[in-house]
Amino acid sequence: MNFAGLAPLAGIFAPPGAQDPQGALFRVVLAAAFGAAFCLVLGAERLLLARRRLLAARLARFAGQKRGGEGEKEAKAPDRGFFAPYLAAVGRLSPPKIRAAADRLLEEADLPLKGEELVAAGALAALAGFALGWLVGSRQAAVVLALAAGAFPYLAVRAAISRRLARFNEQLADALMLMANSLRAGFGFLQALEVVQREMSPSLVGREFGRAFREMSLGVTVEEALQNLTRRVRSEDLSLVVTAVLIQRQVGGSLAEVLEKIAHTIRERVRVQGEIRTLTAQGRISGLIVGLLPLFLLAVMMALNPGYTGVLFTHPLGRTMLVLAALAEVTGWILIKRITGIRI
Repeated sequence: MNFAGLAPLAGIFAPPGAQDPQGALFRVVLAAAFGAAFCLVLGAERLLLARRRLLAARLARFAGQKRGGEGEKEAKAPDRGFFAPYLAAVGRLSPPKIRAAADRLLEEADLPLKGEELVAAGALAALAGFALGWLVGSRQAAVVLALAAGAFPYLAVRAAISRRLARFNEQLADALMLMANSLRAGFGFLQALEVVQREMSPSLVGREFGRAFREMSLGVTVEEALQNLTRRVRSEDLSLVVTAVLIQRQVGGSLAEVLEKIAHTIRERVRVQGEIRTLTAQGRISGLIVGLLPLFLLAVMMALNPGYTGVLFTHPLGRTMLVLAALAEVTGWILIKRITGIRI
């Protein structure tokens, strides 16, 4: 067999003394960048498709396409892919506190991932960003790209938490009205939760209330089950509901009337928040454009004339200007967010 075609690949792993040291370092960094990019692509596929598979399995089970234990088994244990065990093995090298914090974030985001997988995805993304910046030829760029790429998985999880919280708050008022009507019909609090689970099962609020109902059915106290619910869904409206329920259980009173008033308050708050988002849309879009425009121009100038912009990364004055520009960008983004972010 002819192995002449493997000579360039063998040169990557040759000893440093057998070739140019800079060339050897370049090849090692290139191989590390390729491996990190490959792992990052597989991790992104795992993050994007696992949730879709879980939802498809649940929809198939609700639609009756899969009956019995088979559909339920697939809905509870979706296909995690061949890469998930290796990603989890890498994440288990991190401290337990970091993995526990990642688990809490994933639980709030309702993503079918483990904490060690999220930690490993962040580490691999940081490694890919560092390798890419090193190939560009600047240590400062490598550090900046490593920090930005490493923070991207956590920012994606935070965005998923925000979207989930918004959906929950939109559905909470309907669930409270359903509970209030059930209580007026003579049902108890546990039975009212069961009604919400049965009538709103496909929705997010139906699943979360159903989980609290199952915890109470298994012997968990009402107080502990509701506290677990507020820990999974960190909603201010839900905290208000839980506080009202706990106070009513201690001092008595009409819980149905309390829930109805809270539901009316939540509906009005959602309506006012929608109007505020409509009125501040122009300011938020302006802030986004102003924040991304300098980065876009810098990327275009680096692509058209790398030598012209390379001085910013090599000269001390250029580095100082980049740091000041980054601080100004962050300050402007915070100010615009504070101006347009009106709390109700």
